[in-house]
Amino acid sequence: MQSTTATVDTATAATSGGPASQWDRLPHALQDKVLAAAGPFTGFVCGRLRPIELCGLPQPVAVQFWLDLLAADWQGDLARLSRVFVGVRELLPRVRSRDMLRRMLAAGLVRDDQAWDVALHHGWDDMLAPAGDPQELANRAARAGARHVLEALVERRGLLDWNVEMAEWAADGGQLALVQWLHARMGPRPWSPRVMDWAANSGNLDLVRWLHAHRAEGCTHIAMDYAAECGHAHVVRWLDEHRAEGGVHAVGYAESGGHLDVLEHLLESHPEYFDHPQTGFLCIGPLRVMRWAHARGLIKDPMRMVYALIHDGDAEGVAWACSTFGIPVTQHMVNLAATGNSLPLFRWMLAQPGMTIAKPTVKAAARSSKAIGILAWILERDRKWVAIAEQTAAESQLDDLADWLRERFPQQPPPSPREPR
Repeated sequence: MQSTTATVDTATAATSGGPASQWDRLPHALQDKVLAAAGPFTGFVCGRLRPIELCGLPQPVAVQFWLDLLAADWQGDLARLSRVFVGVRELLPRVRSRDMLRRMLAAGLVRDDQAWDVALHHGWDDMLAPAGDPQELANRAARAGARHVLEALVERRGLLDWNVEMAEWAADGGQLALVQWLHARMGPRPWSPRVMDWAANSGNLDLVRWLHAHRAEGCTHIAMDYAAECGHAHVVRWLDEHRAEGGVHAVGYAESGGHLDVLEHLLESHPEYFDHPQTGFLCIGPLRVMRWAHARGLIKDPMRMVYALIHDGDAEGVAWACSTFGIPVTQHMVNLAATGNSLPLFRWMLAQPGMTIAKPTVKAAARSSKAIGILAWILERDRKWVAIAEQTAAESQLDDLADWLRERFPQQPPPSPREPR
């Protein structure tokens, strides 16, 4: 999906009113197609998507919504979108102005520490006043490699002493030079194994090697777990060769991230990890992981895998697993899919032999605020379920959803009885 600021500006201008705009002359079906191609943010600023409808967006679409909003430096009321915010680290550096950051703080979309991350990324030192915990500001500055901020907090303002937390956060940021400087500045003071754990998480193998050579604290099994989760196969291999802590959760982390090179190494060097009763291989990663596992005979419980994939809304994975292992789709699976936000999965399951939309299906969707897209799809095709959906949403105390249903699908009053002649 490609949605640009120019697209947003054009669509906003076209739908902002005025005499006989070209946009107004387009059929509604064509308007829907244009807005779908432009992206959910364009639909929102054009008034075609309400905040509650945005709550049901799948994660990748929600991320795109915020990327577009930040690219446009939108000046609207951010408080309306508090339930839609996707607070992932990669979004925050896309904030383009101090004003946007201040408005996000005022709307409660970001915390002080997250705002510091943005300010450090852009070099906005004027927005780093430690209104909250100065240690938290020092940690964020260490991860960003902002040595001057640490020196200001410790030496000029006297708010903190030098401490190991700074080293841990600097390691998480892969800041080799800052870690070396802290090592010299703090002298013989003991550190923590977590410093190397976080260095492994960063993927900076030079930093991991330096800590191994110059510090005595070592690491824990979490170092390999972190490296596996992030797909740092080179760090996983090095830890295997030079450290003995292992990583009991490494398989699950590598699986969820779809890191086949890490999984291949772990299968060769630690096959026992794959059979661990609590942390072993679950086969709920991306499709490429499931195919890899199937080729190596690692899938022990296909039915459990299918239900986990339904819970994750993985339409492609469910279709592959059901076809590969001959698992028939059941009505219970359809009802479970109705609680999520993957309309492609729900429609695929519904298309399987014998499957239908029943009362439990509608009630399942109406009990989940994230299933609003599926619920709308059901009700647009059969209005007989509107009353049940509205009642279920109200009983589940989903008042915003119930109000949206009443507005989007108004029920016709029953016809008055005819007077006898």
